[in-house]
Amino acid sequence: MKLNFRLKIILASSWRLDVVGTNSTVGVIGQLQTKQVDFSLTPLSLQPERMLTYDPTIEIARGKFYTIFRHPKYGMERNIFLRPFQTMSWIIMVTLLACSATLLSAIFIARRTTAANALPVALLSALGALTQQSIVAVAGRRTLTGSEKLLLLALFGCCMLLLQFYSSFVIGYQLIDPPKSINTMEQLIATGMPVSIENVYYNRDFFMRTTDPVARDLYRRRILPSKEGFVNVSTGIALVRQGGHAFHCETSYGYTHVLETFTEREICELHHVLLYPHRIIHIPLAKGSPLKEPFKVQLQIVRESGLLAYHQARYYAARPRCVKDSHQTEPVKLADVVSAFVLLACGVLCCWFLLLVEVLFRCIQLRYTRQIESVSLE
Repeated sequence: MKLNFRLKIILASSWRLDVVGTNSTVGVIGQLQTKQVDFSLTPLSLQPERMLTYDPTIEIARGKFYTIFRHPKYGMERNIFLRPFQTMSWIIMVTLLACSATLLSAIFIARRTTAANALPVALLSALGALTQQSIVAVAGRRTLTGSEKLLLLALFGCCMLLLQFYSSFVIGYQLIDPPKSINTMEQLIATGMPVSIENVYYNRDFFMRTTDPVARDLYRRRILPSKEGFVNVSTGIALVRQGGHAFHCETSYGYTHVLETFTEREICELHHVLLYPHRIIHIPLAKGSPLKEPFKVQLQIVRESGLLAYHQARYYAARPRCVKDSHQTEPVKLADVVSAFVLLACGVLCCWFLLLVEVLFRCIQLRYTRQIESVSLE
């Protein structure tokens, strides 16, 4: 009404970004570049390859494209039982225990203990000191030499300090959230987590045109082989809620599905990484259109009046806030401690195997002994 012209709306099937720079008339791009329309009610982002096709106006919004996922508890880090110490610390600890066990073996041998019995007893003593357990093999002896007392005292003191750091980390791990370790697309790809893309045309166009090696690697390794490579927003958000899945979408309306379906704990686990920078959204006009300057002026007035800000706040959801009870601790799931059960299962299986070997060896030994005895009696 302010510009004094009538509006005739022509519907287009899609953007058809693939026809940029051609003489095609299909889609929004084709209608703009052939000047079948004066402007598009569907906003577009400003990209270098589109500058010769149509004229931009002013920024009316920013497209916020993120790859969102529920951050795994460990991210790219190692097992929880190894996390309290760095790799070098573990190497030093193993070396320390080996040296202590060797020294104890030498002391036992000096006390006229056979070498075959000295090494297992010394190794058991070192492991007992590490786990702060009583050493039955040593404590059962009536007297200890001065060298044994000094070595065991130093070993127990060192292991006690290490255990304090170790246990403090485990307790703290239950009271606070672990830090987010997946902060780039490269780290997300390295985790092997499946990734889906919002099934809209400009996302497909991005992967067809991009020269970014990270994006091309993502498309080749995660998107193309997957049956869920391109999905709609509701399906993608549902996959994210299940855990272990990432979804790239326009989060301004993607977060609306999150607020409607996620629990508070799931919202607190939500994290995102950036695949490509935010894009400026504007109203495009046909190249050389006389409406360019009037549109810029009127859109600037609309923006200064606060209508665009109201529109953003009303229809574009912000990132959900994590509202978490400070007295609530992180639950210990089976996946957190599964390695302990695996270790126990391996020990039990090895124990059964050695028991069968010992029984078999004992049976053979008894049978061989009986044969020798029968021969000697004859």
